[in-house]
Amino acid sequence: MEQIIRNLLVADNDLIQQASAELKEAFKRPETVPQLCELTVSHSDAQVRQYSAMLLKKQLCKLRNWQQVPPEQQALIKQGMLEAIVKEPEKSVRTAITAFVGVLVRHEAAKED
Repeated sequence: MEQIIRNLLVADNDLIQQASAELKEAFKRPETVPQLCELTVSHSDAQVRQYSAMLLKKQLCKLRNWQQVPPEQQALIKQGMLEAIVKEPEKSVRTAITAFVGVLVRHEAAKED
C-alpha cells in the first residue's frame, strides 16, 4: 500500500495511472482500509500520512462503504483517528485527518436519526 501511495505522489503520469489502477483493485480487499489507517497514524513521511487520510476520506465518504467495515474495526478507526489529530505535528496532515473524521461524524449522526 505504501508503494502505491508513493507512486501516486510522483510526477510520472504513467506511474500515476498504474498506481491508480492498483489502488482501485486494493480497495476491493477488506485489509486496505486498516492499512491506510496505519499509514495515516504512523508513517514517517508526512506526505504519505496526508495522502492516506485523503484516500480514507474519499473511500469512506459513501455511507455504504463505511457500513461494510466491521463494527469493531469502525471503533478502532474512530479512536485511532481522534488520537492521530491530537498527536499529529504537521498541520496539513492534521487537516486531512480532521476532514476524514468529519465524514465519520456525519455517518454516525445518520445512524442515530
